[in-house]
Amino acid sequence: MTIEYRPVPVPCLAAVNGDGVASPADFNAWILAYNNGDPASDQNGDGQFGAGNPASAADFNAWILNYNRGCQY
Repeated sequence: MTIEYRPVPVPCLAAVNGDGVASPADFNAWILAYNNGDPASDQNGDGQFGAGNPASAADFNAWILNYNRGCQY
């Protein structure tokens, strides 16, 4: 018997709307997530997210970087 291993795709952080594709719609989804304190707005993985949290301002720049990197599986 041969066991086949397949890598598990890394979620695309830029696809905030959950469709797996980085598109302009994700910008609006990120803004909504940020304003609503949704963990999906934590784009740099530091555990800080949501409007009103000064440390979460870096998440916008991280989202731009993630968006430009795209979603590749």
